[in-house]
Amino acid sequence: KVKPVKGSVIFWYSLHPNGNNDPNGLHASCPVRVGEKWSANYWVWNKARPVMPPDEGVDELDDDERAEFMGKASDKLQAGEEALAVFVNDHAAKSAYLFFLGDRPGVDRFMVEIKPGARTSMWTSPGHVWLLRAEQDPSSKTLDRFVVTDDRRQEFVLRAQTRDEI
Repeated sequence: KVKPVKGSVIFWYSLHPNGNNDPNGLHASCPVRVGEKWSANYWVWNKARPVMPPDEGVDELDDDERAEFMGKASDKLQAGEEALAVFVNDHAAKSAYLFFLGDRPGVDRFMVEIKPGARTSMWTSPGHVWLLRAEQDPSSKTLDRFVVTDDRRQEFVLRAQTRDEI
């Protein structure tokens, strides 16, 4: 909780450095009892960080969250909802590197290394484009390209034979 102080400003991050949501950034506003309240948003995009490991467990749902998320009446997203995208590296020996293709052409943001046989998940939105690359270098070969749809949960698998084509 933050107590109001006249003329003060409050600042917080709502994302971890790797782009995952930070639940500690969840916030709400109380009603004004006397006087008035002014508010303004200033959105800041952090630059991509060269090597940032994922926050362990941040985007992984616990059993109750998974049941609630998967138990929604529709498999399709409603306005404003995010999809859970699961990325799987099916290869037994080689890592794959997940990049987010942002809204600026040619600017791929490295997100996480997916170890052989491992998976990672990200909250994302319909239309977002994700790339799996052969190396952490954004100029390395693209192994696969995935576009998020309006399905509530999506699983994208990099098949072992695709990874062997390098």
